[in-house]
Amino acid sequence: MSVTPDRLRDLQEDLLPRWLRKKSASKTELQSLIGKLAFVSKCVRPGRLFLCSILDTLHLLRRNHHRIKLSAEFRKDIRWWIRFISFYNGVSLISTHVWSSPDSIFSTDACLSMDMPAAAACPRISIFTSNFLRRCSSAFQPCISSRL
Repeated sequence: MSVTPDRLRDLQEDLLPRWLRKKSASKTELQSLIGKLAFVSKCVRPGRLFLCSILDTLHLLRRNHHRIKLSAEFRKDIRWWIRFISFYNGVSLISTHVWSSPDSIFSTDACLSMDMPAAAACPRISIFTSNFLRRCSSAFQPCISSRL
């Protein structure tokens, strides 16, 4: 999932450079900027970190028409967005790290009677349970062997 090229171009070439040139902003203007960057940060993972000073600036304003002078920290965050939005654009919805098997598997039997465990009723569970139990430590082997 990634930001579309048109939206990326609009942010990098129009919206964000305009914010770098601004001396002050109203609460409404800041809310609009934050909304756009928060939406884009779904596809630009580190982007959320660089919304902090922008959000801090927003929280200083009480009313929508109030204005505030934009700080150096605010401008640094805007510069980060301009420089790195293309570099960090795109996230995978499926993890790409190497999958590994679990360290251990725990299971239980919900059967009320000792005569008929779930493993006996379902062949798939039985095969899984047999293979799992064969790998168990030797301390349990006498108990397991008598059931298998």
